[in-house]
Amino acid sequence: MKRTLEKTFTIIGVILFTALLIGSFMFYEGTKNNNDTNKLIQDFIDEENVQDITPEQVINILSNGSLYMIAITILCILAGIFSLILLKNRARSAGILLITTSILGSLLTIFLGILGGIAYLIAGITIIVKDKKARNGTDQSF
Repeated sequence: MKRTLEKTFTIIGVILFTALLIGSFMFYEGTKNNNDTNKLIQDFIDEENVQDITPEQVINILSNGSLYMIAITILCILAGIFSLILLKNRARSAGILLITTSILGSLLTIFLGILGGIAYLIAGITIIVKDKKARNGTDQSF
């Protein structure tokens, strides 16, 4: 059975999660020892009259958050690629993996990965529906 739609949506999801990964890398690099970032954060702290936190602590929080985002998006990309490999022999498992990855990827990226998650969700649901039709013998695409 040709699975062009499922493969296309999975690849779109991988591309969208890759774009989020690149953005996370850029954000991480932007927070490392940058005088402009220090000045911007210090101005914000002075303007808001915050006294319990230093600019270094804010930069550390932003840096750790971007590393977290990098780790989650790498896992989502790998799950998408793995589901493409599974699609030939174990379609139902690939669909379940895509649906799970879409939900967890969207939630764990704090909805920054929602577009990639939607693409994975469409692909996963389509895989499972087509697999059920093929098992029941009601598939008309032969």
